[in-house]
Amino acid sequence: MKIGLLGHDQHTLGFVAAAIASGHAVTWACELGPLADEVTRRCPGLLLAPYWETVLSTSQVDALIVADATAASPADGQWLAGEELRADQLRKLFQAGVPVLVSHPACSSMLVYYELDMIRRDTECVAVPFIATRWQPAVMHLAERLAEGELGVVQQAVLERYLADRSRAAVRSQFAGDADLLRQLFGEQNRLAAMGVSPRVEGASSDLNADFANLGLHLSGPEGVAARWLVVPAAPAELRAQLTVRGTGGRATLILPADVTAPATLYWDTSIGSESLTFQGNVYQDALDTLADAIAGQEVEPSWLDGCRSVELADTIERSLNKGRVVELHFEDYTEENTFKGTMTSLGCGVLLAGLVLMVVAAVAGRLGVRAADYWPFFLLAALVAFLLMQLLRFVLPGESSKNGADQA
Repeated sequence: MKIGLLGHDQHTLGFVAAAIASGHAVTWACELGPLADEVTRRCPGLLLAPYWETVLSTSQVDALIVADATAASPADGQWLAGEELRADQLRKLFQAGVPVLVSHPACSSMLVYYELDMIRRDTECVAVPFIATRWQPAVMHLAERLAEGELGVVQQAVLERYLADRSRAAVRSQFAGDADLLRQLFGEQNRLAAMGVSPRVEGASSDLNADFANLGLHLSGPEGVAARWLVVPAAPAELRAQLTVRGTGGRATLILPADVTAPATLYWDTSIGSESLTFQGNVYQDALDTLADAIAGQEVEPSWLDGCRSVELADTIERSLNKGRVVELHFEDYTEENTFKGTMTSLGCGVLLAGLVLMVVAAVAGRLGVRAADYWPFFLLAALVAFLLMQLLRFVLPGESSKNGADQA
């Protein structure tokens, strides 16, 4: 498989090493920044493109690895930067149907993620979010044992994330990945309550990041597991995640180093006995294998929708902090058909309200002798007919059933 690189982040060199070890060829790259010399040295014959758009019209790559937006920089002649640039790039890649493996989260906006999901459905583009914990052997082992009921009924889970950078952007980005870990182990999480030291509180720090520096989140879902996610200040050498799961039959503690290639440790403590297990894996190699399976037409996890769900949870933090209460998510299916129905519903309510206002205005104008007021029923009729004709636009949008029928054919 011929692999391309767009952008650079902490995972870029790991993917390059995994691709070379597995026999793939890294043939194209753009926006590598300070990693350009190292990647070029490792990949003889690599084409360093000055403009990323060239990948849209070339057969140089079979799949593209897209870095997150934190290290993105605008190309020459473009005004978009950072997340806006990455979002624009992903839109065009999805529209062109280029298979992508995207560092998660590529950007912080759930609206962008769901927009990309609608494009992906229309173009049938292969898109896999790179969420490292999905391929961590320790996490998969823990998930299997929890599913088998070895801890009994799971009652509580606490995930402590040790961070040196506790800025708002860094915390949100980290939680977007950890939210998927909680979903992977304990099912969908659709209720979130956030607690932090808000700068709006009298006497609190005026730093805009203060409410995220010591953030605490409470999550729950239909499975009935109460989960907590906490930010813990740490030195660079202490960076890790510690997940403690308590059930009616015992407790399990999972230690995940910040370096996704480092060994992870699982401590298991039940009435039967205690044990300590160490797991070593290559998440980059497994992610590339998953991408290859997706290109071959297989159903894989994580899906792009998994990325959407976790980013939506991260996007809910500020709403919960501002409102000071639990926010419940409904995880709507954002398709073009459903978006059209929602728009028409809102427009229909607007037409009804406008009709009532028109009647009042016409009555007042009639008393004042305005002859045009006598024609208000015709204006209202024209608005209603126009609204009804707009309903025909729904037949322009292919429904899910028609798409599924085309896929089966």
